[in-house]
Amino acid sequence: MLLRLAFPYPHSLPTSLSFTVLSFQCRSHAATLVRKSHMRFPLLALVATTASAVSPVAGNSYTISPISFPSLCLAAGGTTNGSPVVTAACNTAGANVWTYTGGTFVNSATNMCVDVTNGITTNGNKLQVWDCFANNRNQAFTTAPAASGDNVKWSVQNSCWDLTDGSSSAGTQIQMWTCFAENTNQRWNFVQTSGTTPPPPPPPPPPPSSSGYLRVSGTRVVDPNGNAVTLHGTNLGGWLVFEDWMCGISDESHGDREAQVTLEDRFGIDQTRALMNAWEDNWITSADFDNIQGLGLNVVRVPFSYRNFKRSDGSYWTDSNGNVDFSRLDWVVAQAKARGIYVILDYHVWEGQLEQGTPEYEVISQPGSQGDVQRAQAAELWGLIAAHFVGEGTIAAFDSMNEVTGSPGDILQIAMYNAIRANDLNRIVIMESVHADPNSYGWTNVLYSYHEYDMMGSDLGSNQQTYQSEVQAYIDQSNAWNIPSYVGEFMVTGDTATWMLGQMNSAGIWYTGWTYATVDQGDWGLFNFPASTHVDVSSDSYATILSTWSNMGSKSQQNIANIYRSAVARRSFSDREVRAPVYMRRSQGQEHGGRSRGARGPIRQARWLAT
Repeated sequence: MLLRLAFPYPHSLPTSLSFTVLSFQCRSHAATLVRKSHMRFPLLALVATTASAVSPVAGNSYTISPISFPSLCLAAGGTTNGSPVVTAACNTAGANVWTYTGGTFVNSATNMCVDVTNGITTNGNKLQVWDCFANNRNQAFTTAPAASGDNVKWSVQNSCWDLTDGSSSAGTQIQMWTCFAENTNQRWNFVQTSGTTPPPPPPPPPPPSSSGYLRVSGTRVVDPNGNAVTLHGTNLGGWLVFEDWMCGISDESHGDREAQVTLEDRFGIDQTRALMNAWEDNWITSADFDNIQGLGLNVVRVPFSYRNFKRSDGSYWTDSNGNVDFSRLDWVVAQAKARGIYVILDYHVWEGQLEQGTPEYEVISQPGSQGDVQRAQAAELWGLIAAHFVGEGTIAAFDSMNEVTGSPGDILQIAMYNAIRANDLNRIVIMESVHADPNSYGWTNVLYSYHEYDMMGSDLGSNQQTYQSEVQAYIDQSNAWNIPSYVGEFMVTGDTATWMLGQMNSAGIWYTGWTYATVDQGDWGLFNFPASTHVDVSSDSYATILSTWSNMGSKSQQNIANIYRSAVARRSFSDREVRAPVYMRRSQGQEHGGRSRGARGPIRQARWLAT
């Protein structure tokens, strides 16, 4: 919007002008008048500035003043979570002093961080102080020099700290508002109170090359030479994440993915560690990668749990150098790399997760202190994994979080994206349970994943209708957002499997079926262990479990593996079907049913959700 001001005589020109800017937002066939911001614009350069104002440097402490009112400083309005960030008379007391960490602002009196209340993204939402949590997106800000002073921008979107109504009154609470270059309510002077300005750092060492990475190009994924890459493969389910029903495990003490908890309760951490090693050494071996290669598959999705890397007390397992022990992931990447197979790392079980359908399962997706803690824990682990594998081109993508429920404002997905991007700018990031155009968040190199478990019956006609209403609708939506499609999990058999794999091949989308191996679960696995692999972690002795898991026996190939082999052998992209993109209506709050976590039978029904 262009605003022109006219004054009839030079002497009538005011020293400053205060007014309200209005704009229209078009919504369908109606226009809505939206109050943008009450802004004070200085004229004739009469606004005072502070001579000692500087741009903030990480590690130093500052008072922070509105550019128009240098006698006011930002202060913590209290000492408890949720206290407002307000203006107050400037002094060097702790409530007025803030330490800049390079991404957060920590109040010296409270040791709490500036925080966007509940992560709400609408204009006018107020700033508060809250306990600091690593990788909490509500506390992440960047600064940028403006014509005078600095803007402080939220890392989530184009919103800036804003002096509400341009008020000169002490006690004014600071708000978030869409950033405007000429809005002086959004300019701040930083006056250093402690710390030293360091000399310019030496040039950093060049980061590991990401030139071998796959990347998103519209609705395709391409290699460094621009050639389209379509990945068709399987999940390594059960290897790093127990799923009792498919792993031959009975557990009367805990839920479907918590056999490790039962084992630790019975045998302690060290003996359980030995049992887990026996399991992981034998569930997937190098011979399995030969099988995968022999089927013509070119990708494995690797579900993992935080417990693969952390003890029950939250401390990390470390290697001889004191680094987090990622040896299992290193091994799977090496095995895949040797055979020209890509890897997708999938964060499957996070801290605090309980059974799907319980309130506890949804905590990580929701605002609030518990959700903040769980998101911070998950973000920390993703940051470590991203840094560990930066430059490794065998990894096709990171699947940021498996089968999470819808998250208001996508706060969970934003936190995971930011944690990965802080350590790897170029890796493809896979998102689940997102219903927004990735451009609306400034996301790059992302694709959305969908899981399909509604086509497990034998009625081909019914399954074809389901595919059109569910999978095809998801593909159409991805096309509309100009991003690739990926069906990360699905289970089909017989004629339906032949038909569905053919459809996905023709569409040129990525897919990974569930799963590579099971214990005597038929076509749920491309290969099956014998029923003799079964153990009861609640009652079997340590020696029995260790012996069984150390001697699992050979896997038998199932018919579904032959269907995969045939589908991969006959796929052709020369006749790829091109579909006009259409938008599908989705419910923001709907959650993914996924696999029925308590079921044991070979055919199980589940709700679907385009994640």
